[in-house]
Parts: sequence; structure tokens; C-alpha cells
Amino acid sequence: MTEYGAGAVAAINEESFADSKKKALKKYLKHNDGSLEPDDMKAILGAFSFDDDKAKASKYLAKYYGAFSSADLAAILSEISFSSTREKVLKRVCPKVRGKISEDDVLAELSFSSEKELATKLLSGEMEDSDPDSDED
Repeated sequence: MTEYGAGAVAAINEESFADSKKKALKKYLKHNDGSLEPDDMKAILGAFSFDDDKAKASKYLAKYYGAFSSADLAAILSEISFSSTREKVLKRVCPKVRGKISEDDVLAELSFSSEKELATKLLSGEMEDSDPDSDED
């Protein structure tokens, strides 16, 4: 785990309630610079208990962290249980994947053909970003 990732997880774990944890992550990402590895992404999302909270955490990662590798996206998806939440995360994070894209890594974390089709379209640029709750903070 990187120092930046450990700092983010520590900030989250200092809080007891999901809303406070999300605020702590947002504040940490907004005010600190560093790089994250796929294990960091898993640890950050793993600090949250529910898919909705993990989805919000992925939103903050997408907004304040910026660019992702396909391995980062796969790590994030591996922490999400429900298809509807994975689709939200795909729409949010796929447009921010940079570098060599390993579609196989991402598709391996998806269960349903509809998710795989969505991921393929988003990663290829065939479909534009359509963040499901882009107006919310």
C-alpha cells in the first residue's frame, strides 16, 4: 500500500459512521497529493460496509484523484457486490481510465453480460460518460 493510500484509509477509519467516513475521504483526497495502487483502491472501498457508500467513495476517487488504470478499475469493481452499483461505478470511472487498457482485467470482475457490454462500450470510448449522479456532491 502506498503512503497516500494508507493516509486515506487512516482518515476513513478514524470515523465511525458512513457519512463521516465519506467526508473524511473527500477531505483527504481534496487536500493531499499522491498516487494510488490497485491495493489502495481495494482498501479504501473496503473501509466502507455498504455498496452505496462504496459507490460514493468511488465518486470521490473519480473527482479528486483523477486518472485510473484498468487494474485500478478492476480493484474497485472487486469490492462492489451489486450489479446496479457496479454499473454506476463503471459510468463514473471508465472515462477516467488512462494508459494501456486491459479490458480482460475489468471484465473478469463483472458478472452479467449487460455489465460487460457497458464496460466494453465505455472503455472503448463508444459511449460517453454519463455519471448517474453527477450533480450530487
